[in-house]
Amino acid sequence: MAVKKSNKKVDVYELITNQIIEKLEARVIPWQMPWNGCRNGVTGKEYRGLNALLLANKKYSSPNYYTFNQISKLGGKIRKGEKSHLVTYWKFFKLVAGAKNMTAEELDDAEGKVVPMIKYYRVFNYEQCENMPAEKEIKKTDLTPIEAAEEIISNYSDCPAIQHGKNRAYYNYNDDFVNLPTQGNFKSIEEYYSTLFHELTHSTGHKKRLNRVENRNFDSVKERAFEELIAELGASFLCGMAGIEMEVLDNSASYIDG
Repeated sequence: MAVKKSNKKVDVYELITNQIIEKLEARVIPWQMPWNGCRNGVTGKEYRGLNALLLANKKYSSPNYYTFNQISKLGGKIRKGEKSHLVTYWKFFKLVAGAKNMTAEELDDAEGKVVPMIKYYRVFNYEQCENMPAEKEIKKTDLTPIEAAEEIISNYSDCPAIQHGKNRAYYNYNDDFVNLPTQGNFKSIEEYYSTLFHELTHSTGHKKRLNRVENRNFDSVKERAFEELIAELGASFLCGMAGIEMEVLDNSASYIDG
């Protein structure tokens, strides 16, 4: 693991907080991600906790991230102009008086205060690299479509295009389409439809439909929150109509409360 080293003192907590605030200001809710998340492209280990939040909803289709050293060992290189992404690393240290004069065994046996320390390092997405070997395939979830949910979608007159590719969910107002990760990347078919219904509810605000968001100021936290409330309420109602299990509706209720 290549840990970032610098002579300049860096407030890692401030770096992390700023990145999460940027996501929220960009109308991204980083903890609302019911599909398989990002992972280390070499080990295949999925990022969890804070790292999952930091890498959530990036613009890439690939879920795979690599350190600079990992890219070099694979014979690849980083594309010119690409910027890295922050990943954190926790480590615990034991503070023991007189530790400098102790052997490793004495230090292990000595009593001391254990304190956590957070460091960070930088990673790059597979799509930011060149000359990389083929990606390891992710095992897809075998999901059976829900007939009632498909019927709701088919009855949406003037439904926007629904595409699958990039590893994030969003509605593009200007080009009037919804993007979702592929179905097999979702943790359950219910989560897939819940996410799709959320984005489709956003699409009802288009000027050629209900014209709900044309003149809305999304620099306003209040107005952004109001639109998200509409989308999640719409998703909750549609999930109920489709018979989606209550676990998904409970998640929606928590989202709405937030």
